[in-house]
Amino acid sequence: MARPPLSYANVMSSIAVFLALGGGAWAVTGQPGAPTTIDACVKKAGKKKGQLRVVAATGKCKKAERRLTWATGTVVPGTGAAGPAGPSGPSGPAGPAGEPGAKGDAGAQGPQGVPGTSGSADTPAQILSKLSTIDGSGSGLDASLLDGNDSSYFLPASGKAADANLLDGINSSGFARLSASSSGMIGFPAIAAHDCLDYDVGLAGVNLGDIVIVREPTGIELPENVIMMSGSSQQGSDVHIRLCNVGNSPSVAVSNFLIRWYAFTP
Repeated sequence: MARPPLSYANVMSSIAVFLALGGGAWAVTGQPGAPTTIDACVKKAGKKKGQLRVVAATGKCKKAERRLTWATGTVVPGTGAAGPAGPSGPSGPAGPAGEPGAKGDAGAQGPQGVPGTSGSADTPAQILSKLSTIDGSGSGLDASLLDGNDSSYFLPASGKAADANLLDGINSSGFARLSASSSGMIGFPAIAAHDCLDYDVGLAGVNLGDIVIVREPTGIELPENVIMMSGSSQQGSDVHIRLCNVGNSPSVAVSNFLIRWYAFTP
Protein backbone atom coordinates (compact mmCIF):
# COMPACT_ATOMS: atom_id res chain seq x y z
CA MET A 1 0.00 0.00 0.00
CA ALA A 2 1.47 3.41 -1.03
CA ARG A 3 2.31 5.92 1.71
CA PRO A 4 0.55 9.28 1.52
CA PRO A 5 2.82 12.15 0.49
CA LEU A 6 4.42 14.19 3.32
CA SER A 7 2.43 17.36 3.91
CA TYR A 8 1.90 20.00 6.63
CA ALA A 9 -1.49 18.49 7.52
CA ASN A 10 0.00 15.01 7.81
CA VAL A 11 2.79 16.28 10.02
CA MET A 12 0.44 18.26 12.30
CA SER A 13 -1.93 15.30 12.70
CA SER A 14 0.99 13.06 13.52
CA ILE A 15 2.21 15.47 16.15
CA ALA A 16 -1.24 15.72 17.66
CA VAL A 17 -1.49 11.96 17.95
CA PHE A 18 2.08 11.75 19.20
CA LEU A 19 1.48 14.28 21.96
CA ALA A 20 -1.87 12.77 22.94
CA LEU A 21 -0.92 9.10 22.96
CA GLY A 22 2.80 9.07 23.34
CA GLY A 23 2.56 8.96 27.09
CA GLY A 24 5.53 11.24 27.48
CA ALA A 25 5.82 14.72 29.03
CA TRP A 26 7.13 17.27 26.56
CA ALA A 27 8.09 20.74 27.54
CA VAL A 28 7.83 23.68 25.21
CA THR A 29 9.53 26.97 25.77
CA GLY A 30 8.51 30.51 25.17
CA GLN A 31 7.79 33.82 26.83
CA PRO A 32 4.34 34.26 28.42
CA GLY A 33 1.90 35.44 25.77
CA ALA A 34 4.36 34.69 22.84
CA PRO A 35 4.01 31.82 20.23
CA THR A 36 5.51 28.44 21.25
CA THR A 37 8.13 26.94 18.88
CA ILE A 38 8.32 23.13 18.28
CA ASP A 39 11.32 21.46 16.61
CA ALA A 40 11.11 17.92 15.06
CA CYS A 41 13.00 15.60 12.69
CA VAL A 42 11.08 13.57 10.01
CA LYS A 43 12.34 10.59 7.90
CA LYS A 44 12.78 11.55 4.24
CA ALA A 45 12.79 7.98 2.67
CA GLY A 46 12.75 4.27 3.36
CA LYS A 47 10.30 2.13 5.27
CA LYS A 48 10.05 4.73 8.05
CA LYS A 49 9.46 7.66 5.66
CA GLY A 50 7.33 10.26 7.40
CA GLN A 51 8.23 9.06 10.89
CA LEU A 52 8.47 12.09 13.20
CA ARG A 53 10.41 12.70 16.38
CA VAL A 54 10.40 15.88 18.47
CA VAL A 55 13.83 17.27 19.37
CA ALA A 56 15.11 20.13 21.50
CA ALA A 57 15.65 23.51 19.90
CA THR A 58 19.39 22.87 20.00
CA GLY A 59 19.11 19.23 18.87
CA LYS A 60 20.33 18.04 15.41
CA CYS A 61 18.59 15.85 12.81
CA LYS A 62 20.24 12.84 11.13
CA LYS A 63 21.29 12.83 7.47
CA ALA A 64 18.20 10.81 6.47
CA GLU A 65 15.94 13.26 8.31
CA ARG A 66 14.63 16.66 7.55
CA ARG A 67 14.19 19.34 10.29
CA LEU A 68 10.78 20.90 10.80
CA THR A 69 10.15 23.95 13.00
CA TRP A 70 6.78 25.58 13.56
CA ALA A 71 4.98 27.72 16.09
CA THR A 72 1.78 26.85 17.89
CA GLY A 73 -0.57 29.00 19.93
CA THR A 74 0.50 31.45 22.66
CA VAL A 75 1.77 30.40 26.06
CA VAL A 76 -0.56 31.36 28.90
CA PRO A 77 1.29 32.91 31.86
CA GLY A 78 1.23 30.94 35.07
CA THR A 79 -0.93 31.97 38.01
CA GLY A 80 1.32 31.12 40.92
CA ALA A 81 0.89 32.70 44.36
CA ALA A 82 2.16 36.25 44.76
CA GLY A 83 5.49 36.66 46.54
CA PRO A 84 5.85 38.51 49.86
CA ALA A 85 5.66 42.30 49.78
CA GLY A 86 8.98 44.11 49.70
CA PRO A 87 10.08 46.53 52.45
CA SER A 88 8.64 50.05 52.43
CA GLY A 89 10.74 52.73 50.76
CA PRO A 90 11.99 55.84 52.62
CA SER A 91 9.54 58.67 53.23
CA GLY A 92 9.59 61.50 50.71
CA PRO A 93 10.35 65.12 51.70
CA ALA A 94 7.64 67.16 53.41
CA GLY A 95 5.47 69.20 51.08
CA PRO A 96 5.19 73.01 51.28
CA ALA A 97 3.06 74.54 54.03
CA GLY A 98 -0.52 75.20 53.06
CA GLU A 99 -2.16 78.60 52.96
CA PRO A 100 -3.18 80.03 56.41
CA GLY A 101 -6.75 79.37 57.28
CA ALA A 102 -9.35 82.09 57.68
CA LYS A 103 -9.39 84.05 60.93
CA GLY A 104 -11.83 82.64 63.40
CA ASP A 105 -14.68 84.55 64.97
CA ALA A 106 -13.97 86.77 67.98
CA GLY A 107 -14.64 85.17 71.31
CA ALA A 108 -17.29 86.32 73.68
CA GLN A 109 -16.56 89.42 75.78
CA GLY A 110 -15.46 88.69 79.32
CA PRO A 111 -17.36 89.83 82.39
CA GLN A 112 -17.13 93.46 83.55
CA GLY A 113 -14.46 94.10 86.18
CA VAL A 114 -15.12 95.33 89.66
CA PRO A 115 -15.65 99.17 89.77
CA GLY A 116 -12.84 101.18 91.38
CA THR A 117 -13.17 103.31 94.46
CA SER A 118 -14.49 106.85 94.15
CA GLY A 119 -12.07 109.80 94.04
CA SER A 120 -11.50 112.38 96.74
CA ALA A 121 -14.48 114.46 97.71
CA ASP A 122 -12.34 117.56 98.46
CA THR A 123 -13.86 121.02 98.19
CA PRO A 124 -12.30 123.56 95.73
CA ALA A 125 -10.58 125.27 98.67
CA GLN A 126 -9.07 121.98 99.79
CA ILE A 127 -7.86 121.23 96.24
CA LEU A 128 -6.29 124.71 95.97
CA SER A 129 -4.57 124.19 99.30
CA LYS A 130 -3.07 120.90 98.14
CA LEU A 131 -1.93 122.32 94.77
CA SER A 132 -0.32 125.31 96.49
CA THR A 133 2.08 122.99 98.31
CA ILE A 134 3.32 121.77 94.93
CA ASP A 135 3.32 125.06 92.98
CA GLY A 136 5.01 127.10 95.67
CA SER A 137 4.06 129.37 98.49
CA GLY A 138 2.14 132.55 97.59
CA SER A 139 1.31 131.55 93.98
CA GLY A 140 -2.42 131.61 94.59
CA LEU A 141 -2.73 129.64 91.32
CA ASP A 142 -4.18 132.74 89.61
CA ALA A 143 -4.10 131.85 85.89
CA SER A 144 -4.00 135.53 84.91
CA LEU A 145 -0.72 136.19 86.76
CA LEU A 146 2.88 135.05 86.40
CA ASP A 147 4.76 135.25 89.67
CA GLY A 148 2.07 137.73 90.79
CA ASN A 149 2.45 140.01 87.71
CA ASP A 150 -0.14 140.48 84.94
CA SER A 151 0.67 140.57 81.20
CA SER A 152 1.32 144.33 81.12
CA TYR A 153 4.49 143.68 83.12
CA PHE A 154 6.09 141.72 80.21
CA LEU A 155 7.17 142.56 76.63
CA PRO A 156 5.17 140.45 74.14
CA ALA A 157 7.12 138.29 71.69
CA SER A 158 5.77 140.39 68.79
CA GLY A 159 6.51 143.66 70.53
CA LYS A 160 9.50 145.98 70.15
CA ALA A 161 11.35 147.56 73.05
CA ALA A 162 11.66 151.32 73.08
CA ASP A 163 15.48 151.07 72.90
CA ALA A 164 15.61 148.30 70.24
CA ASN A 165 18.41 150.25 68.44
CA LEU A 166 20.53 150.24 71.59
CA LEU A 167 22.38 147.58 73.57
CA ASP A 168 22.31 148.37 77.27
CA GLY A 169 21.57 151.97 76.26
CA ILE A 170 24.61 152.22 73.93
CA ASN A 171 24.30 152.45 70.14
CA SER A 172 26.56 150.70 67.63
CA SER A 173 29.22 153.41 67.74
CA GLY A 174 30.11 152.26 71.22
CA PHE A 175 31.28 148.82 69.98
CA ALA A 176 34.02 147.45 67.74
CA ARG A 177 32.56 145.56 64.76
CA LEU A 178 33.90 142.23 63.52
CA SER A 179 35.62 142.83 60.18
CA ALA A 180 36.95 139.34 59.35
CA SER A 181 37.90 136.03 60.88
CA SER A 182 39.75 133.06 59.40
CA SER A 183 42.65 130.67 59.93
CA GLY A 184 45.97 129.80 58.27
CA MET A 185 49.48 128.39 58.70
CA ILE A 186 52.68 130.19 59.74
CA GLY A 187 56.26 129.01 60.33
CA PHE A 188 59.08 130.37 62.50
CA PRO A 189 62.62 129.32 63.45
CA ALA A 190 63.97 128.45 66.86
CA ILE A 191 63.90 131.42 69.26
CA ALA A 192 66.80 132.02 71.62
CA ALA A 193 66.20 132.07 75.37
CA HIS A 194 64.60 135.30 76.59
CA ASP A 195 64.34 136.63 73.02
CA CYS A 196 61.55 137.69 70.64
CA LEU A 197 60.85 137.56 66.89
CA ASP A 198 58.62 140.05 65.07
CA TYR A 199 56.65 139.20 61.89
CA ASP A 200 54.33 141.09 59.60
CA VAL A 201 51.85 138.47 58.34
CA GLY A 202 49.31 139.11 55.56
CA LEU A 203 45.84 138.08 56.81
CA ALA A 204 42.93 137.99 54.34
CA GLY A 205 39.98 140.29 55.03
CA VAL A 206 41.88 142.55 57.43
CA ASN A 207 41.67 146.33 56.79
CA LEU A 208 44.20 149.00 57.70
CA GLY A 209 43.61 150.14 61.27
CA ASP A 210 41.69 147.00 62.33
CA ILE A 211 42.36 145.64 65.80
CA VAL A 212 43.49 142.05 65.22
CA ILE A 213 43.59 139.17 67.69
CA VAL A 214 45.76 136.21 66.63
CA ARG A 215 45.82 133.02 68.68
CA GLU A 216 46.24 129.30 68.37
CA PRO A 217 42.99 127.29 67.91
CA THR A 218 41.63 125.07 70.66
CA GLY A 219 43.70 121.89 70.93
CA ILE A 220 46.77 123.45 69.21
CA GLU A 221 49.72 124.46 71.46
CA LEU A 222 52.72 126.72 70.82
CA PRO A 223 56.20 125.30 71.52
CA GLU A 224 57.12 125.19 75.21
CA ASN A 225 57.81 128.64 76.78
CA VAL A 226 56.75 130.50 73.57
CA ILE A 227 54.00 133.14 73.72
CA MET A 228 52.34 134.99 70.80
CA MET A 229 51.02 138.59 70.68
CA SER A 230 49.41 140.61 67.86
CA GLY A 231 48.54 144.23 67.19
CA SER A 232 46.73 146.38 64.65
CA SER A 233 47.09 146.23 60.88
CA GLN A 234 50.29 148.07 59.92
CA GLN A 235 49.90 148.30 56.15
CA GLY A 236 47.05 146.91 54.07
CA SER A 237 46.29 143.42 55.39
CA ASP A 238 49.72 142.96 57.06
CA VAL A 239 49.39 142.35 60.79
CA HIS A 240 52.24 142.63 63.29
CA ILE A 241 52.83 139.40 65.29
CA ARG A 242 55.45 139.00 68.03
CA LEU A 243 56.68 135.58 69.25
CA CYS A 244 58.73 135.52 72.49
CA ASN A 245 60.62 132.71 74.24
CA VAL A 246 60.38 133.20 78.01
CA GLY A 247 62.35 130.01 78.80
CA ASN A 248 66.02 129.56 79.71
CA SER A 249 66.85 127.53 76.56
CA PRO A 250 66.18 127.97 72.83
CA SER A 251 62.75 126.88 71.56
CA VAL A 252 62.17 124.42 68.73
CA ALA A 253 61.59 125.58 65.15
CA VAL A 254 58.07 125.17 63.69
CA SER A 255 57.36 124.87 59.95
CA ASN A 256 53.54 124.68 59.94
CA PHE A 257 51.63 126.16 62.84
CA LEU A 258 47.88 126.74 62.64
CA ILE A 259 46.63 130.15 63.79
CA ARG A 260 43.19 131.76 64.02
CA TRP A 261 42.59 135.53 63.71
CA TYR A 262 39.73 137.93 64.38
CA ALA A 263 39.77 141.51 63.03
CA PHE A 264 37.57 144.26 64.54
CA THR A 265 36.91 147.72 63.08
CA PRO A 266 36.97 150.37 65.89
